[in-house]
Amino acid sequence: MGNSKKELRDLWRRSFGDTEAYMDYYFSQKAPASDIYTGNEGGMLASMAFFTPYSVKLFGANKTAYYIVGVATEEKYRGEHRMTRLLQEAMAQYGNGIFFLCPMTPRVYTSLGFRPVYWRETTHIRPDYVPQGRYGSVKKWNELSLQECQKMIVFVNGKLQKEEFDFYIERSIEYYQQISLELQALEGNFYSIWDEKGGVLAAANVIFEDGGFQVTELIADEGAGEIVIDTLLNYLCVKSLQIDDSYFLHGLHGIGIVREKQDKPYIMCRMLSGDTPEIRCYINDIT
Repeated sequence: MGNSKKELRDLWRRSFGDTEAYMDYYFSQKAPASDIYTGNEGGMLASMAFFTPYSVKLFGANKTAYYIVGVATEEKYRGEHRMTRLLQEAMAQYGNGIFFLCPMTPRVYTSLGFRPVYWRETTHIRPDYVPQGRYGSVKKWNELSLQECQKMIVFVNGKLQKEEFDFYIERSIEYYQQISLELQALEGNFYSIWDEKGGVLAAANVIFEDGGFQVTELIADEGAGEIVIDTLLNYLCVKSLQIDDSYFLHGLHGIGIVREKQDKPYIMCRMLSGDTPEIRCYINDIT
């Protein structure tokens, strides 16, 4: 990759419209840890893709998988299959590699061997929702003691293990330190929610976008949906809230609660060691 950081950042800005604060974060924190593949035309950047490594659990084994992001082509070169060639050439560098992505257009990636592995169901908390009046306490990541960090991580990993997912990201202190920085770059934060006895009720990734808060990931204890929602509404001082994924909100229904199944897959996966098998996946949000 011989292109300058400015070239990459300029194409990112034109393609995705992210804020300067988020791009400052991404190009100082995430980009240096990524393998960056580019295509050029006349010495100028024409296309790019970032392959960011994550430690994952795959069928119970520790593996490295690459999250493909920042997939972009200059407008005047679109429709020439440049990105298809770039991704094919890039993935061939990894041997028996594991790749996943959040597709804008799923059919594009189907042709490259990617298969849908996770769909999201969004929950909208509308203004006519009536809180039950039970609230937990909220702590941001940087407000947690080391013991509380470890307790929260054990809670999240325990929930993921209990669901017996075949493919998911195991959580760690390093993982949440990075997520917390990224959420702050998106005008949000990571929030942990606790009961009165010091037990963890939920872990929530929250951003601020399009004039409102969005919970991009919510891993909640079984049966704690109402108190977790009420706590977030109260803490954020809002009467409505979008929760991008409802997987752990078992049984949460009622007036002012609207669930919406997403039409397209949120995560697609490809494994170069052979055909991607049918897998139970939970990779909801790594922002």
